[in-house]
Amino acid sequence: DLYEVYSTYYGFQVLTSGVNIKYAGVPVELRENLQSILSDLGGVDALSAKQLKFSLLAFRKCSPHLTVLLWNMLRLSNGGMKAKSKALEALGELADSRAIGLLHMYVKTHESAYHRSKEYRLVEECLLCLGRIGNHHSFEILRDIPTEIGNIALGGIRHPIAQKVFENETNRSLGLYSRQMVQLLKALSNTRSRHWLSFYEAIRQKYRSGGVHEAIDHAERNVHPPFDNE
Repeated sequence: DLYEVYSTYYGFQVLTSGVNIKYAGVPVELRENLQSILSDLGGVDALSAKQLKFSLLAFRKCSPHLTVLLWNMLRLSNGGMKAKSKALEALGELADSRAIGLLHMYVKTHESAYHRSKEYRLVEECLLCLGRIGNHHSFEILRDIPTEIGNIALGGIRHPIAQKVFENETNRSLGLYSRQMVQLLKALSNTRSRHWLSFYEAIRQKYRSGGVHEAIDHAERNVHPPFDNE
């Protein structure tokens, strides 16, 4: 049965190789690739795109956690825009590092998309998803995308290499405009570290902007001792 192919490691790798395809449905190249493999394995002569649509039945022998992980990795790889967005939301909630390879590939493939396009909005969702997963292997890809969203996502990498970046930013931050300071505070808030409490207090004294004070209040509420890097 097809679900037995989908639920193998190799079959899954074949399906998720379609991450470079921007369109919904099953790409021709993917169909031909899997067709060739199935022919070699079992003499299957022809498969339609409809037969290759992924299904939750593919993972009925997996644990609930693994089913959610694999199902949403498939949706990100081969789904339409709405399916991809929902997949990124689910993967961020799951926070399983086994998804980061596919997420990194998606960002690298689409990071040059026009900034107002739907595809680029998905790239930003992908960055936030990586931040929620928080694996230090995502550090370089987030650091190399100098956008507000990339910086906020970087705050989720609760590792000394990321903290060093924010140390440098806070050391040269006192001349920032209010809007720029709010962006930095959002990123620091995402670290959830007590390390920045003295910085928050210094900024509260220096800035009168309501937006800055609101961002400080949110950052202070977001502090979580188990994630403290000190």
